[in-house]
Amino acid sequence: MSSDNFYDILGIDANSQLEDIRKAYKRRALQTHPDRLPQGSTPEDKRLAEENFRRGMLGYLEACFSIQSHNRAVNNAYESMQQLAVVN
Repeated sequence: MSSDNFYDILGIDANSQLEDIRKAYKRRALQTHPDRLPQGSTPEDKRLAEENFRRGMLGYLEACFSIQSHNRAVNNAYESMQQLAVVN
């Protein structure tokens, strides 16, 4: 992926919730899907549209992964604290 921030790619705030990320991805996918190109578009137009669509898809996946990783880290920390409380 390029140096673009995945939140910027999707046009959302870095503090967005998963549902907001999903909505932003769906909106971008509807706007950039290569099948939505006008009839008679050149192969170069199609190539650029496919690339743009993939950037949105990668932005969505990275944003979701970032949130899930954060949630997993919080859950692991919570479980570790619970285990310490049981031991002590």
